[in-house]
Amino acid sequence: MKMLLFALGAASVVASTAAFAGTVTVSVSPTQILERQTAVFTFTNSPINPTKATRVRYYIAGDAICGFDYLLSGTAGEVVIPAGSSSAQVTLNAITDFGRGPVKSVMFDVAPGRGYKVGFPRHATVAIFEFDSN
Repeated sequence: MKMLLFALGAASVVASTAAFAGTVTVSVSPTQILERQTAVFTFTNSPINPTKATRVRYYIAGDAICGFDYLLSGTAGEVVIPAGSSSAQVTLNAITDFGRGPVKSVMFDVAPGRGYKVGFPRHATVAIFEFDSN
């Protein structure tokens, strides 16, 4: 970290030129859904970066298959928290897969990246239950 020292009369001011690095966590609500329902993953950056957007990478895991069991809003594996905002969201839309199994799961895991630190909780999981129309 570079430090700059400015002399102001008898007083001194120290300013840091280090890059802003907030801590990013992830949560999901609700944690259990049926096919045809949605869950929202929320990525939160603390403290808020007032001047620059934070591009957060995340891993996707679980036994549900994107495009077959669910669809995602935005770009899979990446979300952008706008400058001045504390969070950004990715919506998971569970789709009917016509009997591929009773319960499937999807986990988002915050990946290390530039401009942020990985916090706790670093991962969040949603369970997708089979929709029974009977």
